[in-house]
Amino acid sequence: MSGFDVRAALERELGPDRLSEAVGAPAAFAVQPGDGGALASTLRILGEAGARAQVRGRGTHDELGNGPVEVEALLSTRGLCGIEELDTQDGVVRVRAGTSLAELAEAVTPHGWELPLGAPGS
Repeated sequence: MSGFDVRAALERELGPDRLSEAVGAPAAFAVQPGDGGALASTLRILGEAGARAQVRGRGTHDELGNGPVEVEALLSTRGLCGIEELDTQDGVVRVRAGTSLAELAEAVTPHGWELPLGAPGS
């Protein structure tokens, strides 16, 4: 899409407070959707523009693997964190994409649950 300004479209859709500089990433800017609807809008706009994005959680393991060479946007999941459901009777926990394993462990441990994975680092 020639002439399509991805950043401007995202700012109109999400608000300028959801976009920032892409610190530590080879991207023109960073976008941090705050909920599932905003994430869907972000993905739609990026898709319409044919723009590449690097998805980043907390950035604790950015140095692992082969990082992207050229991306338009850094898509942060930090705004998509939190526990939506913790049902200790049925053994169900539902968390949002940006929730850290440490945060999850802290929430479930008082109920006698143990995560089957260790949280690497912070």
